[in-house]
Parts: sequence; C-alpha cells; structure tokens
Amino acid sequence: MRIVIDQDVEHFFRARITDGHCDLRCSIFGAEVTWAAAFAYVMVHKHFKESRDRDLIFADHQDTESLPQLLEFAFDRRVTERSERPWPVHLPAPTFPDANRGIDYVDLARELWLCAIGWILHHELAHIRLGHLEKTLADLDDEVAADNKATEWVLGGLEDEEMKVKRSLGMAIAVVLVAGLSLHRDSRAAVGRRTHPPAGERILRALSHPSFADNHPAQEFACVAVKIHLDRFGIQAPAGAFETVSESLSAYCRQLIDWELRRT
Repeated sequence: MRIVIDQDVEHFFRARITDGHCDLRCSIFGAEVTWAAAFAYVMVHKHFKESRDRDLIFADHQDTESLPQLLEFAFDRRVTERSERPWPVHLPAPTFPDANRGIDYVDLARELWLCAIGWILHHELAHIRLGHLEKTLADLDDEVAADNKATEWVLGGLEDEEMKVKRSLGMAIAVVLVAGLSLHRDSRAAVGRRTHPPAGERILRALSHPSFADNHPAQEFACVAVKIHLDRFGIQAPAGAFETVSESLSAYCRQLIDWELRRT
C-alpha cells in the first residue's frame, strides 16, 4: 500500500487502486480544511465552556473575530468553489511546535487535527482492508462498516484516559467535519443516489461507542461544533434544555438528518 499526498480539490481523502497498488490518498487541501475546522471548533468550544452561551457572536471576541473568514475560506472557497488559492496570511494558520512559545490554542488545534486525520485515514484504510474497493458501486453499509472499523482502531483497547479523551475529541472533529462537508456539497449537488449515510447518523454512531458515557467531553464538543454548521446554513438549532449532553447531541444530529433527508 502507498500513501500519496496530492492537491486534489475534489476528493480530500480516499482509497484507490492504481496500477495494481492500493493507494491511501490525502489532499493537502483536505488537510487544510480539517485544520481550519479543528481550530474553529476548539475556539468556539473554549468560549462555550467559559460562558455556557450557545449563541456566540464571533465579532465580540478578539480570538474569534476571524473565524467567519476562516470558515468561509475553508468551506466556501476550498469545498464549494474548489479554489486552489493560497492560505490567506491574515487568518489563523497551523504552525510547527515551539517550546519557547508555550502551548496555545493553535497547538491544541494541531494535536486534535492529527487525531482527526488519523480517524479519517483509518476510515479509508478500512475500505481497503474490508475489500470495498473491489465493488463497482459504493454501498451505504460499506461506509457504516468503515466508520465502525476506524472508531475501533482509534479507541479500542486504549486504557490511557487522557489519550482516550484526546483521540475522542479528534474523532468528534472528523465526524462533524464530515457533516460540514456534506452540507456544503449537498447545497450545490444534484439530488441523486445516496452513497453515504446521513452525516447526523454518522456523528451519533461514532460518539455512541462504549467509550462514551453520558456527558462525555467529546459529545459536548461535537454539539458546539455541529451548531457552527447549522448556523452557517440557517438551520434552526434545537430549542430548550436537555438533561444530558447525549440528549442534546441527538437533537442536534436529528436536525442535520432531517435537512439531509429532505434533499433526497
């Protein structure tokens, strides 16, 4: 198997058979979009933890005022328009670790971004290991199986609780990013045969792993991240209070599922 880094703006992460070789392909642009999402989710969750206010106004805070532009660049330019323009210099960007700088939220986003990329690549690797590339047509059941296998590879048998939380947050970034990509791509795509499960279902399935109890940090993180995408598309967020974070996540994901299914 080969790991190939390319600049494909249509397919960010995918498994392919090329000249008899199994390729696990990762687009630089896909890596950029994933980091942008990770940073935005981290910063919004930071403010939610501090205020418990679900309706953050980005412009009210110096460390979030650039997030609308970052999300516009990542999803509107890279995903919807498939633009190859360089990363804008005025926006937050990933950096190399620097022991002299200390830990900041760019560093945290980078660490969780790596975990998110790990889950996504394990999903694609599962398609290879499970023989899905030998089929002519993509299958919904194949996507569910690949999701489950990726989650088990990332979390299964892990005893270090701190590492488990870190990987869980990265996995939450990955599955919510899938939702964001689905919203943007479905908004410009012709309605047709569905090849992937609704994004809301994928989030709930991944974050219902036995490792997650009610009120798990990854579930709360996912709720905040999902709301970013609901707001960007004008999809009404669930109203009212919920007894557990799991109930809140279920309600948010149902909104996503209903929006997607109305388009089929």
